[in-house]
Formats: sequence, structure tokens, C-alpha cells
Amino acid sequence: QGQALSAEVPLDANHNPDGASLDENRVNVGLGYDRPVGAARLGAVVSFTHTSHDNFRGFLTSVSVEPPNAVGLRQTIDTTDLYADAHLALPERRHVRLVVGADWLHGMGDSKGAVFSYTAPLDGASATSAARPADMPLGSEDRREFFGGYGLAEWRPTTRVTLSAGLRLNLTAEKREEGDEAGARIAGMGRDSQTLTRVSGSLGALVSLWEQGANHARVFAVYRNTFKPAIFDFGLGEAGESGLLNPETAQSVEGGLKVRTFEGRADFEASAFRMDFTNLVTATVVNGLPALLNAGETRFQGAEVAAGLHLPHHMTGRLSYSFHDGRFVDSERAFDGVVTQLAGKRSEMSPRHLVSAGAYVAPDDGPIASLVVRYTGDRYMDKRNRALAAGFATVDLGVGYRSGHYELRLDGRNLGDARDVRVNLGVRF
Repeated sequence: QGQALSAEVPLDANHNPDGASLDENRVNVGLGYDRPVGAARLGAVVSFTHTSHDNFRGFLTSVSVEPPNAVGLRQTIDTTDLYADAHLALPERRHVRLVVGADWLHGMGDSKGAVFSYTAPLDGASATSAARPADMPLGSEDRREFFGGYGLAEWRPTTRVTLSAGLRLNLTAEKREEGDEAGARIAGMGRDSQTLTRVSGSLGALVSLWEQGANHARVFAVYRNTFKPAIFDFGLGEAGESGLLNPETAQSVEGGLKVRTFEGRADFEASAFRMDFTNLVTATVVNGLPALLNAGETRFQGAEVAAGLHLPHHMTGRLSYSFHDGRFVDSERAFDGVVTQLAGKRSEMSPRHLVSAGAYVAPDDGPIASLVVRYTGDRYMDKRNRALAAGFATVDLGVGYRSGHYELRLDGRNLGDARDVRVNLGVRF
């Protein structure tokens, strides 16, 4: 409400209808193959995955007790993925190693659903009884073929310099049908398709400045140009409204320094990066329900530093800090019917400062323990940068015991209750 969270809705309020669930069943079968072919080496991977989702959930749409103030959905989603990859690693010649290959991903998805309204108490003290819709007239189907041919090269002109390059040709064809399940396929309602051909690639360099036993100092730099078909949006909006999302493309550069010293007992790493995205897929809300959209042009840049210290008696300390600046570069969105340019605004829910400090005791046999403190800086809760949420800190504490092949642990997450408290008790074999 306005520029702050509503005082009428507790942070931990649950507005789902009675019996809400997110059920998933997944079957995966994979096969790998690797063998020498003369002086080269041939590798292949085939994987099949089928996933079924059955979702029944709801969302508060207005801070009001006037009915209805919430919208719910019942949705089933079935997806099938078939992936295959084959590549040939050629023998090293003149300090150059080459890998060539191709892969293919076949994907199919089918969704059926229904939307309903109900009334939920603002404090979430009780769950509203709502009947699961038996008739699910809203549906969408997707079929995608994603093929790529690629080559990777690594050249070591000296023992201290490694140069790498990669090139990939991407071919993707996708078809979507959306609308009333009974009539969409006959009428061609909400039909959309696209075929794309794009090239992507990378360049990298790693230079060793100093090598002595377990100690070293290395600098690195990487450039990447990437392409990825957008995730399919199974949102239950108006029939034929969504269409296919545009593919995500990005250009990024990163460089930094890695140091290991004191006979491997101390590590230090520092890096800086910049990523320019086009059509980054982000979450949004359409008619009170979750959906996806392309965010136009966005930029993420920043720097990260981390240090680790390995002490006697299996003790380790680690400290890290990162500064992230994520902003819209060119993105127009409609708010209350008014089109707004978001250029220069920070990406919502994206903190600029992240700090983590941890201490660990982890012998192969005997008592184990860990203490981790994390700080998340302030972040805006909305795209227009009107509502700023304050930073917060969390504390995790764990104790346990290891013996041979057995491990018993008791882990407490976020013991300061800055977010939901979780306490896990587990035995691992």
C-alpha cells in the first residue's frame, strides 16, 4: 500500500485456500558413453525426463475484507524433455586442444487449468474452504526443438598462459497454442510460433603470475555472448494473450585475481563484472496471478571479494562481500494504465550489498560445527523504486558428528527470525 507493506497483513500470513498444494512427480533416465577413437575421445549423453505438476493455490489481490479479495488457480502441467549430446575431443597438437560436438533438446509441455475467486482473512489466521475446479477450460501447449553445433579450443603458448575460445550455432523452432482447451486447436486460437538462428561464443584468458608449490597468483578475463530461448510461460491469463516470450541474449565481461598462499592455507579472490541483458525473463502479475514477461534491456554490474583461511584442527574461516548494481536500461511498463519508462531504476528485490562470514569445524571423524552470518542490503520491492525494504541479517548454526560412513546433523537456519525459521534434523549415509 503506497510505499510500504500494509500493516493489516502480517509478514507470515498465508492466504492460500484450504488444501493448497504444489505436487510434483518426476521420472528421469540418463545414459552416458565415453570411449577412445584412435587418438581422440568420443563422448555422448542421452537423457529423458517427464515431469507432472498438480497445483492448487491462491493469492491475495486487494487489502480489503470485501469479498472476493483473492484469486486462486487449479492447474496441471506435464512436460517432457529429451536431450542428446555427442562430442569429440581431439588429441592435443602444438599446445592446442579442440572439442567439437552437437546437441539437441526436444521439449513438449501441456497445461490445463481454471481460475476462481474466494475471500481470505487478511491476517491469514484461517484457510478459506474453496472447491477444486473439476472443469479446467484454460489450456496451453508448447513444442520446442533446440539444436546447437559447437566448438571449443584451448591454447597454452607457455606453461603460464592459457587462452580459450568457444563458438556455438543455435537453431531453435517453437510453436505455442493457447486458449480454451476444447476449441483452441480447432480455431487456431492463440497460436504463435517462431524460428531463430543465432551465434554465441566466448573468449577467455588465464595468466599465472606466480607459482611456488601449493601457492599461486593468477589473473583471468572472460567475455561471453550468450543466447537462450526463454522459459515457456504456463500462466493462466486471457486465452491467446501471452504468446511466446522473446529469447534471452546477453553480453558479459568479467576479470579478476585469484591468490593462494601460506602453503595453501589462505585463499583470496577479487573480481569485477558487467552483464548487459536483452529480453531477460522476469516475474510479473497478470489479473492477480503469476506470469512471466521480457524486461527489455537490463544491466548488472559490480564487484566481489572473498577470502578463506584454513586453520589447524580442521577449522576453516571464510569472509565474502559483493556489490551488485542491477538496473533497467530500457524497459517500458504500464502501471494503472500509464506507460512508464523504467530506465535508471534498480531491479526490484535486488540488494546492492551482500556480506557473509562463516566458521567451520569439519574433521573426517568426530564432532562438526558451523556458524554463518549473512547480511542482505536494502532492496526495492517494486519496479518503480517507491518501496524500499530495509536490510537484514540472518544467523545459521549447525552441530553434528561424523563417524566412518555415518553423519548426524542438527542445523538451525535463520535463528534470529529475520525470515521464516527452519530447523532441520537429518541423518546422512
